[in-house]
Amino acid sequence: MEVDCVICDFNEVECEDGNNATGKMPKIFEPIRIKNIEFQNRIVMAPMVPFSLPSGKKGIMSDEVQHYYMQRATGGMGLMICQSLSVTSEKALDGAAGVYSDDHIN
Repeated sequence: MEVDCVICDFNEVECEDGNNATGKMPKIFEPIRIKNIEFQNRIVMAPMVPFSLPSGKKGIMSDEVQHYYMQRATGGMGLMICQSLSVTSEKALDGAAGVYSDDHIN
């Protein structure tokens, strides 16, 4: 009889028949504390710019981009790194979010 097994991080094995399973959950799903921040797990979303969505104006994210990040934030990741931000209006990318005005902080 063949049994499908999955090799998980940290050399743990999960088999569907349970005979060879270690009984441990892979560490990727365990909480981790880094300095004074506790993360619910070790899953990290890499930074991405959603070019397919309409960009905002004057450094303010569009509603569609905000919704994009809200959907991913509720998905169970431990840490989400969002796109780059312009820190000055002189070097701002077209349609990119910014942090160079008080209007950006709301």
